[in-house]
Amino acid sequence: MIRLEVQMLKNRLRLRGKLIFSYLCVVLISSAVLGGILFAQGSARSRRDLESRLLAIVKTAAVQIDADQHSLLTSHEMESSPFYIETRHSLQRIRRANPDLAFLYTLARRPDGQIYFVVDEAVDEDRAKLGDSYDSNPSIEAAFSGKPTIASELVTDSWGTFLSGYAPIHDSASRVVGLVAGDIRVDDILAAQRSQIVSTLVVAGISVLVALGIGIWVSSWISAPLVNMVLLLRDIAEGEGDLTGRLRASSQDELGDLARWFNVFVDKIHNLVRSIAAAAADMATASDEFAAAGTQVGSATQQTATTIAEVARGAQEQSVNAGKSAESLTQIAESMEAVARDAQSQEASPESADTVARDMVSSLEAVANGLREAVAVARENEDSASRGIKTIEKVIDSVAHLRKTTAGVVQGISDLGACASNIRIVVQENAAA
Repeated sequence: MIRLEVQMLKNRLRLRGKLIFSYLCVVLISSAVLGGILFAQGSARSRRDLESRLLAIVKTAAVQIDADQHSLLTSHEMESSPFYIETRHSLQRIRRANPDLAFLYTLARRPDGQIYFVVDEAVDEDRAKLGDSYDSNPSIEAAFSGKPTIASELVTDSWGTFLSGYAPIHDSASRVVGLVAGDIRVDDILAAQRSQIVSTLVVAGISVLVALGIGIWVSSWISAPLVNMVLLLRDIAEGEGDLTGRLRASSQDELGDLARWFNVFVDKIHNLVRSIAAAAADMATASDEFAAAGTQVGSATQQTATTIAEVARGAQEQSVNAGKSAESLTQIAESMEAVARDAQSQEASPESADTVARDMVSSLEAVANGLREAVAVARENEDSASRGIKTIEKVIDSVAHLRKTTAGVVQGISDLGACASNIRIVVQENAAA
C-alpha cells in the first residue's frame, strides 16, 4: 500500500517537485541520522561522566570508613554509637560537596544473605534505620564480590529518577564487609537530553527551510531548460509548426549539451521540411502543367474528332453529288435517245413533224436542264472537294498539335518522376543522418 502511494506521488509530481522533494528527504534523513547520532553520543557521554563521578564518590566514601567498626553495626540500638554518628557525619559532608547526589548510605549482609541498611546520612523522617532490609540486585552482588559497580538501569520513584553506584568496603583482611551506595539525580541529565532533542529539532527545521530554499533554486536552475524545451515542442505540436525557435545553450553541462543537440535536431527537421515543401511545390507545378497538357490533349482530340466528322460529311456529300451527277447524265442520255427516236419518227411520218419537233424541243430543254444540273453538281463537288482538302489540312495540323501536346505531357510526367525521386533521396539522407 505504501509503495503504491509512493508510486502515485512520483507520477503526479513534476520534475521541479521531485527535485525539491528529494532535497527535503535527504535533509530530513540526514538531520534525523545526525541528530540521533549526536543525541546518542551526548547521552552516552553524559552517562559516562555521571557514572565516573558516582563511582569516584562512592569509592572515596568507602575508603574513609573503618571496615572493622562498620562490621559491628548490626542492630538498631547501635545508631547512638560514636562510630555510627561519625560515619553518618562523614557521609553527610560528602553529599553536601556533591549537590546532585541525592542519597549516600552503607549496606551490609547478614549470614543468611539478607542485605540491610547500616548508615544512612539522610536527616528527614524517611531516613532508613539501621537493620532495615534492602533488596538485592545484580549490581549489588557484583559489588559484594569486590568490584565497584554502577547499576545498569535508572531507578524512578516518588523522589525522582536516580542512578545508583556501589563500592565495596574492605576490612584489614581485604574481605568485603559492606558497601557504600550512592544515588545521584539524573533529572538534570534528562532535562539536558530533552533540551538537546529540542535543539536537534530546531536545527533540523532550519535545515529543512534552508534545504527547501536551495531545492527551489537548484530545481529551477535544472528544470528551466527542460521547461523551455517542453514549451517549444508543444508550440511546434499544437501551433503552426514553427521550426524557427531555438533553445539557449550557454552552459557546458549536460543540459547545455541537450539544448545544443536539440537545436541540431530541429535544424535537420526544418531543412527536411523545407526540402519537402520545395519538392511539393515543384510537384504541384508539374501537376498543373500535366493538367493543362491533358486539357490541351482533350481539346486536340475533340478537334480531331470534329474534323474527322466534317471529312465524313464531305465525303458523304460528294457521294450524294456524284449520284446526282450520274442521274443527270442518265437523264441526258435518255433525252438524247428520245431526240434520236423523234428524228427517226420524223423521217418515217412527215405528218407528225410538228409534234415531233415540239417533242424534240422538250427533249432538248430537258437535256439543257440536265446539263445545267450537271454543271451545278460539278461545281458543288468542286466546292466539297476544296472543303475536304481544307478539312484534311486541319486534321493534319490537329494531329501535329496533338503530337506536340503529347510530347509535353510525357515531359511533365518525367519531371514529376524526377521530383518524386528527389523527395525520396532527401528523406533517405535525413533518415540516415
